[in-house]
Amino acid sequence: MKLLILLALVGVVAAGVFQVPLSKIENKRHRMIREGTWSAYLKYKEFLRAAMKRDILKGYPQKVLDYDDMQYIGNITIGTPAQQFVVVLDTGSANLWIPDKTCGQGGGSDCPEYCGGNFCQFLCDASCCGQQMRLASACAKKTKFDANKSTSYQKNGQEWSIAYGTGDASGFLGEDTIAFGGVGEQQLVVPKTTFGQARRIREVLRLGPDRRESSASRSSRSPWTASYPR
Repeated sequence: MKLLILLALVGVVAAGVFQVPLSKIENKRHRMIREGTWSAYLKYKEFLRAAMKRDILKGYPQKVLDYDDMQYIGNITIGTPAQQFVVVLDTGSANLWIPDKTCGQGGGSDCPEYCGGNFCQFLCDASCCGQQMRLASACAKKTKFDANKSTSYQKNGQEWSIAYGTGDASGFLGEDTIAFGGVGEQQLVVPKTTFGQARRIREVLRLGPDRRESSASRSSRSPWTASYPR
C-alpha cells in the first residue's frame, strides 16, 4: 500500500515538471578566438580590473564569475500576441531584461561602443577615438520588444540599471505575460510579470549573465519566483 502511494506521488511530481528546451551555441571564448578579438577582450578586462582596483580595496572582495564558456540558451515569449526572445537562463540572477524597441535609436558607426571608454587608444582604431565619433549600438542586431504590439502590457514607470564586469544596461520596467519556451512549444506561462526594458546597453561584443542585482530588483520578482504557487 505504501509503495502504491509512493508511486502515485512520484507520478504527480513528474507530471508537474516543466522542462525548457536548450540550444547549444558557440561560446564567447571560441567565437572571439576565431574572429581574432580574444586578445583585445582580455586586455580590456585587465584595464577594467586596474581601473576598479581602488574601489575594490575600499570594499569587500567578491569572486568574479567567468561566463566566457557559456554555451546554452533558451527561448521565452513576452506579450500578447507572443514576441519571442533568445535568452541566457541564468539561475544566479533574479533580473530579466530584454532590449526595448527604443534601444539604440539614433544610429551609429562601425566603431564598437567600448571605444567610448578611457582605453580606446589601446583597444580601437585611432579613427574611433575622436570625441565626436558616434559608436555602434549594442542593440543594433538584437530582437527588441514592442510594447505597443502587446494587449496585455502594463506600464510600470520605474527606472532600473545594472552593471556587469564588461558593460552595463539601463532602462525602465514593464509588466506583461511571460512564457518559458518558444512559440509553438510547450510553455510555462507566467502572467503579470515585471521585467526590464533596456533602452541603453554597453558591452564588449555581447553581454553575458551576471550575479549582481539591478537597482530595481527589490521591487520586482523574477519570472520563476512569480510562477510558484502561493
